[in-house]
Amino acid sequence: MLTEPEDKKVNDAINKLNSQEYVGVLNNLASSVMKQTISAPNEATVASIFERELYYFVKKEFDITLNIEKEVTSQDLAIHNFKGRIDAITTNLVIEYKKPEKLRKDKDIRKAQTQLSDYLKQLRKNNENYFGIITDGSFYVSVYFI
Repeated sequence: MLTEPEDKKVNDAINKLNSQEYVGVLNNLASSVMKQTISAPNEATVASIFERELYYFVKKEFDITLNIEKEVTSQDLAIHNFKGRIDAITTNLVIEYKKPEKLRKDKDIRKAQTQLSDYLKQLRKNNENYFGIITDGSFYVSVYFI
């Protein structure tokens, strides 16, 4: 059960998410990320820009500090036979980064979706629900496990 201050914080966040003003704030965030990543030379630069922008956005808008874990493998998870290496994970959000322009061909998008879906299925074995996104900074695909 939430304390009164926590309950207020959650209600304030929900109201903000449902506001028309918030749509503009999200558009500004997306524009900032796209502008910075459009000429990124590699996946690591995309990741750095995306995470920095996301971190400060969530901190400013919701007063929440994100803890973003990088390059998560079976050694970091309570799943001993986890296959793969997750680029980043925070709470129940899994983020996979791709090189700029890598998500333009249907074949590449399907391959990335399969990779992320495999991660989400393996994480689901711990009875937790995760949501995932794949991005090259200017384009994204979302994936969730049901």
